[in-house]
Amino acid sequence: MKAWRVVVASPSDVQSERDLLPGIVAAVNRVLAAADRQLVLQVDRAEDCVPAGIDQEGPQGVVDRLLRPQDCDIFIGVFLRRFGTPAKGGQSGAEHEIRLAVDSWLKCRKPEVIDGRWGRYAERR
Repeated sequence: MKAWRVVVASPSDVQSERDLLPGIVAAVNRVLAAADRQLVLQVDRAEDCVPAGIDQEGPQGVVDRLLRPQDCDIFIGVFLRRFGTPAKGGQSGAEHEIRLAVDSWLKCRKPEVIDGRWGRYAERR
């Protein structure tokens, strides 16, 4: 069975939407299993897999080291009214994670980065 890693980045004002994603992915996984696709999606979110810690790059350094958005298969950004808390390398931690994912896509065509309104985000950059 092949596992695709799905990384989610977003600010705190969309926590209820973020909390829906594991259930949605579980439903997709049930469909994939029923279709015998030999594929499972695994959701990685900072709140689930990044413990509090210290890094020379600040809090975002801990997220970068453990979440590794540039190494996922699918990158999902969820936004509503704000872009997040300021962090090194971007206006917010979410923006920084998007930049890592897009830069990786430009170099090796992975992860898939899609803007829901316009299609592939990375190709427009």
